[in-house]
Amino acid sequence: MTSMGDKIKELSSLIDELERILNDSLAKKKILIDSNLEEFVKQKREENRLKFESAKTETDKMKADLNSIRAPILELEQEKARFTEEINRHIELANQYQSKIEELTRLRKEELEKAMEKDLQMREYERSIIEKVNELKNELSDRYRHLREAILSKKEEAKVEEAKVSPEKEQWEPSPSPEEGATEENLLESYKKKDESLGDGTINFIYFQLKDRVIMDGESLLKGINSGVEQMKELYSKLEETGSSKDKYFMKQRIINIQAMLRKIVIKSVSMCKFKYGSLPKYTNDVLNLSLLEEMMEKLNTQNWTKKSDFEEFASFFGEISRAFQSKITPKEPYLKAVLEEITY
Repeated sequence: MTSMGDKIKELSSLIDELERILNDSLAKKKILIDSNLEEFVKQKREENRLKFESAKTETDKMKADLNSIRAPILELEQEKARFTEEINRHIELANQYQSKIEELTRLRKEELEKAMEKDLQMREYERSIIEKVNELKNELSDRYRHLREAILSKKEEAKVEEAKVSPEKEQWEPSPSPEEGATEENLLESYKKKDESLGDGTINFIYFQLKDRVIMDGESLLKGINSGVEQMKELYSKLEETGSSKDKYFMKQRIINIQAMLRKIVIKSVSMCKFKYGSLPKYTNDVLNLSLLEEMMEKLNTQNWTKKSDFEEFASFFGEISRAFQSKITPKEPYLKAVLEEITY
């Protein structure tokens, strides 16, 4: 019969065996869990690696795309900087040239004013010489009047003697008398002067002169300028049609020459108006006067007619003056009569 002590031992052994079995089971489960966890971690690590590689590949592709976009942008910025530098350089040069143009324009204006002043001095000197010559002529005429009278007396005596010899021959000649029925235009012809030293021979500078009194012919002045303006319009029409560089060059030279020719004529007119003995007709002073001529001269001095806009501005300005003048002298008889009275007064 088994004792109580044996039963306790047996029970204790059973408990120990169960405990061992439990510990072994736990250890196996731990190993299994660790093994599964390691496999899981390994799997996840691989998945993460693949995801990373995929992300890296995509990122590298996007970087390449960005670089392909960045390259032309960088090139554009470099070219833009280069163009900006060149643009600034050209602007600087243009400003320098503008300063030189303004300086040359100022110097040119000064030289023209000096030329006008010298021309004035020459005219005044010429006038003083003419006055001196006239004074000498009058002085000599008075000084030798008795001699002239004696000579005329001798001539009269000779005529009387000749009449005695040939009484049938008429010795007396009628004294000249003013032309009857002459128009103002015909009478003005006797005072008309023409200066052909200006221009190219196609435009004449005409004025009326009696002794030291000079009245410019406003009509012929405007006709001359209008002739140049019409030539310019024809040249611009041809210039727009031609494709030849050579023809364009010669046309532009002709344009420059026409502007220079008209400039000389207007400067001459302004110069004469500033002299005591030279003026425009008073009859048309409200439509053609020194102020308008000076404005016209300023435009001819500063404008560049190879630029069509400059020429068109002048043509418009001149057209208004020309139309107003033509309206003023129509009908022409009062105008011619007024000029004749002014020159002979």
